[in-house]
Amino acid sequence: MLVTVVAVMLAQAPCDPEWPTLALKLGGPGLLPSIAAAVRDESLFEARQVGFCPIDDVKTAKATALVDWPETGALSLTVSVPSGQSVRQLQRALDLSAVPPDGYALTIGSSLGELLREARRELPGLAPTEPEVAPSWGVGAQLAGEAFTGGQLHGGVDVFARHRFGSRFHLQLEAGFRSAVPSEAPSGRVNALAIVGALHGVFDLLQLGRFAIGAVAGARFGWIRLEGTPRAPATGATATGWLSTVRAGAELRWATRPVLFFARLTAGAPLAGVAAIDGDRRVTGTTGFEGGLTVGAGGAW
Repeated sequence: MLVTVVAVMLAQAPCDPEWPTLALKLGGPGLLPSIAAAVRDESLFEARQVGFCPIDDVKTAKATALVDWPETGALSLTVSVPSGQSVRQLQRALDLSAVPPDGYALTIGSSLGELLREARRELPGLAPTEPEVAPSWGVGAQLAGEAFTGGQLHGGVDVFARHRFGSRFHLQLEAGFRSAVPSEAPSGRVNALAIVGALHGVFDLLQLGRFAIGAVAGARFGWIRLEGTPRAPATGATATGWLSTVRAGAELRWATRPVLFFARLTAGAPLAGVAAIDGDRRVTGTTGFEGGLTVGAGGAW
């Protein structure tokens, strides 16, 4: 379903007039009809990311990309560009023996994208300048909040550092603090303060120029203090401990040099938390399920 949506959106998006045209050819006895469409869609997607405009006419295309899938052995990727009376080529062998079948399309597309980027630099007749690529680094600040079914509602500020590995995967490290909306208890009020950190991985499911939609997975951890403000004749008490949560969700991102913006929704399950007890009753805590919302902005390069 996702591949179909990507293909439709790419078909509707116009090419840059300065992009070289590219004809894609798939063949070989090892190419299964069941995955041919997925390989084509992923390859064309990567070609657009590098700055080629896919067309069907091989005769008028500025360059040709060939995916030759043998029955056994390594798959061959070839980019060809006419140069005078000859044809200049770049070629790469791709071993899929360690790749599961559902990863064939992504692996082939990513490798072809790298070869096309190399072709833009080395082969005559192609535009020498590369299109803008996604930033590799980002640093900044984010507003974040979490709500726990155990009763706590937190909000605060983090600083973050983000790095891109490859074309789709990002890793983000975060550190900050949280304060809680006071919770009412039979004997008074419960306040909370936490120092937190987090590590999230983001895998881009959809990339459209500067805009991306990604799947998020990660963990949040920290130290939290719950403090009771009693009403007479009750006495106050505190509870401290460690907080850790595993979480998953989705991210919307807009990134270009020199700025980065993103919004993230997550849901998680605490592995460790702290609860406030009033008498024999648990009144609030960082327990149950967690829902999170984060909005961040920063510099990117």
